[in-house]
Amino acid sequence: MAKRIRLAFDWTPNTIHTGFYVAAQKGYYEDANIEVEFLLPDSTDDDLSPAQKVISGKADLAIVAPETVIDAQIKGTGPSLMAIATLLARDASAMVTLQTSGIDRPKYLDGHTYASNGILFEEQIVRQLVINDGGLGNIKFVYPEKFQIWDALLSGEADATWIFVPWEGVDARLRNIELNVFKLSDFDILYGYSPLLVGHPDLIKKKKIRKFLKATRKGFLFARNNPDEAAAILIDEAKHPSLSTEY
Repeated sequence: MAKRIRLAFDWTPNTIHTGFYVAAQKGYYEDANIEVEFLLPDSTDDDLSPAQKVISGKADLAIVAPETVIDAQIKGTGPSLMAIATLLARDASAMVTLQTSGIDRPKYLDGHTYASNGILFEEQIVRQLVINDGGLGNIKFVYPEKFQIWDALLSGEADATWIFVPWEGVDARLRNIELNVFKLSDFDILYGYSPLLVGHPDLIKKKKIRKFLKATRKGFLFARNNPDEAAAILIDEAKHPSLSTEY
């Protein structure tokens, strides 16, 4: 009987998740005797974050930002989340503004509006980014609906936000929208890997997790070596309305 693993995604299916869908479509999970269920944030009947799903037992693993693990360690009486893998070889996130805004350095964000996810440490990180570039960190934060944050930047509701360059950055390029991109590492913000794959310490010791990681690694390596086929697999397997080839 196949071992079941419930994986809570951090976002709707996108390029960062490609390796998981490849592993599923290519039968890598099946070969490892694992049945994987993807829990998408817009298709579950609760308002729990991916991390909360793991902590509450509604998911076995989750994809989260690094600060989420720190938050869990701070708030819990014991370790409730542990990072076991990173999806990417380096941080692919960045703060961005529209080139038309004229805000071409973080220090010029003083007095402007930032669209926030409202997660732990995000606002402190943004303020520190501005300060490290010579600004005051005097920023107004707004909180659009989770899946409307990117649109808030494009519509002018916000002057800046935090994106994944391999997703919103590609979307901007395909739509001929030019961005100013502020990588955290360029301004002495030691953010580390993002996103992370996390689980409860008691669970991650089980053999099925090691088998899952091995099969998933094969999926991501296939995606790296066959990007066009992997992209087609993502669209076909996920069948999510946010995925489109109409460009």
